[in-house]
Amino acid sequence: MKPAFGAPSRRRSFSGRLSRIENVQAPSRNYLQKSLLMTESDQTRSVVDLAPTTWEEPAGDREAWWPLDIPTYDGDPSVGHPSVVFAPQGWNGYRYWMAFTPFPDGKRENPSIVVSQDGVRWRVPDGATNPVVSAEEVRRAGFSCNSDPELVLTADGQMLLYYRPFSRRNEAIFCKRSEDGVEWSSAQMVLSSRAVRYPAQLLSPAVEVGTDGVLTMWTVNGLTLGRRVVERRTSLDGLQWSPPERCAVPRGVNPWHIDVAPAGGQYHMLVSDRTRLFYWTSQDGRTWTGSRRKAVGRSGTAYDARGHYRSTFVAAWSASPRWDIWITGTDGSGRNVFFDVWRIGLLRNVDLAADGPEEAGWDRRPEWRWRCQHLRGQSLERVLIGIDRLRQTVHRLVTQGRAMR
Repeated sequence: MKPAFGAPSRRRSFSGRLSRIENVQAPSRNYLQKSLLMTESDQTRSVVDLAPTTWEEPAGDREAWWPLDIPTYDGDPSVGHPSVVFAPQGWNGYRYWMAFTPFPDGKRENPSIVVSQDGVRWRVPDGATNPVVSAEEVRRAGFSCNSDPELVLTADGQMLLYYRPFSRRNEAIFCKRSEDGVEWSSAQMVLSSRAVRYPAQLLSPAVEVGTDGVLTMWTVNGLTLGRRVVERRTSLDGLQWSPPERCAVPRGVNPWHIDVAPAGGQYHMLVSDRTRLFYWTSQDGRTWTGSRRKAVGRSGTAYDARGHYRSTFVAAWSASPRWDIWITGTDGSGRNVFFDVWRIGLLRNVDLAADGPEEAGWDRRPEWRWRCQHLRGQSLERVLIGIDRLRQTVHRLVTQGRAMR
């Protein structure tokens, strides 16, 4: 059985805003210098006492840091929706690049960039200013809010930042390019969904580059009554995308946000239904298989008391199929997940293909309250989608009637 994220059998020490498992043995100084896992004191905007990451024994116990200290442009540590690019040899001086959004509060949810040498300690790259996409910028484009950043490194060495602005009846996916992670191009709209009652057709873009240089994007379409669906598109330049192709996905899971990573000759997907994470695999990116059991258990701490939102993963240096996962945890302090405090944690050397986790202990008293909130949210979502479908049907019938006169 897979142990939980921070299972109670692993004693934890909380110091300030960052916790680590105490029984991780630090590697030698020579190894640290060779692997560049140690960073300078200015790697983060706040001083944190943190032991280095261990790569020497990948078969050993996995490691967890909860929460990570990720600097934000407004100083509020509540953040989520990470997207991490790992460049083993480094890209513009750093091996890890993360896009994320501060959250909650739609005014804060603006894509930002941080960098790291070890995946644990993060800082804003020198010369950069967050957010990369401001609220004012999306308002000028005709939208009210930002959301859902996705970062991808292309074969020609460019970093692409995709993000999803939306308003009451419109949504789109925009793209910015950068050659250094500091200076970003003007935004270009690459996909759009307009004149809908409920903007949920282009949720959580996940983009990967194939060995042939072709980009593939997966998104979640919520404009379907009942279960949401995953759609797939391809592009040669990252700007012009093919029509959507609906993917076959396992039953019993209603996907909300997703991330995709290639490894071992197949695709891997980390799926969030707003509070739980599931693990799927596919040979072609179209037909997905996976378990209905959640892949990552809650830590037993307050940081992910309600559950896990959109998270991201990269293949670990250890033997496949182990993963490093940056997890968005929600603490259950708000009336629903969108009013909670959000924090990002790191879980290393995880075998997602193993059996489901043994949950660490947590307070079960709020569980029924959270389930009722989730059901109410699903009911409202279906009502809005149903109204939109009815409006479109009436409009089509009226138009056809006028044409027959």
